[in-house]
Amino acid sequence: MAGCGVIFAAATQRPVVCPWSAVDVHVDTESPVTLEGLSNVVMYHPDLVSGGSPGGALGFKALSDLGVRTVISVDGAIPDVEAAAQAGLRYVHLPVHYGGLSADRHLQLARSCRDALRVGGVYVHCHHGQHRSAAAAAVAVLSLGWARTEDMLARMRVSGTSRHYAGLFESVECAQPIPKHQLDAINADFPAVSRPAHMTELMVEMNHVLGHLELIAAAQWQVPVKHPDLVPAAEAARLFDLYRRMRDVATRRSGDEHWRSAEQGGVQAAAALERLLTSGRVEVATCGARLAEIQASCQSCHSRFRDERRGESR
Repeated sequence: MAGCGVIFAAATQRPVVCPWSAVDVHVDTESPVTLEGLSNVVMYHPDLVSGGSPGGALGFKALSDLGVRTVISVDGAIPDVEAAAQAGLRYVHLPVHYGGLSADRHLQLARSCRDALRVGGVYVHCHHGQHRSAAAAAVAVLSLGWARTEDMLARMRVSGTSRHYAGLFESVECAQPIPKHQLDAINADFPAVSRPAHMTELMVEMNHVLGHLELIAAAQWQVPVKHPDLVPAAEAARLFDLYRRMRDVATRRSGDEHWRSAEQGGVQAAAALERLLTSGRVEVATCGARLAEIQASCQSCHSRFRDERRGESR
């Protein structure tokens, strides 16, 4: 949409002046934009934008000023629904995995975007706004028949989506327009918050991911020949997301200061490992050191958690 100027007009049937026009952001913009409270902002359609998690009241106000009325989080962490509501925004929480979109999530995103666009603009976000939100926005646009696959892949490059997340690209490359009757059949009662699982369930999932990373480490931080579904960067990103989900659960439990302190080193190591694996220059020894830090952090948390569980059972 050359020159921007007005966005969300198709969805709202009224012109909304786009403040982005002052910084020249539109569907052809070739680099992400950072606004107050918003990072990695990229337009995928005149009505639909991808970006990073809004930074509190400033981020939500910026979205409201832009004409956004619905925020769709595809991140695992619990969204700040109250802060969004104070800015007049509605939240939909549909977490997406780094390995790609499931068939059900694909349909839910398409239905939620279609319905939300009838009342205003839509902002799709994950944590950083580079990978999952970019793929989700692209899938939604393609599912609604608004663009070509090559156009959406180009927008993902602008967002900075790493090719290491092959499953996300596969979801986009396979996306096709969905007939109206099929979208109408999808349950539209989407949650504002998808609560994380119980701490025990998250720990079990984290243990599985750590097992995957150990197999990857044994393969010199490449995709293991016997496990072609294990993508190094995706598994590291999944681990980082699990840490954040566990933090959400921990805030609802008492006496978790020790846990928050112990996991800090692990979450930092997980983030560092993801960065290493997406850098294009994998250093085996350094990746191994980060994995060892994560394992040590997990051991500390496991000991504390098991002690608490044994105390509860007495």
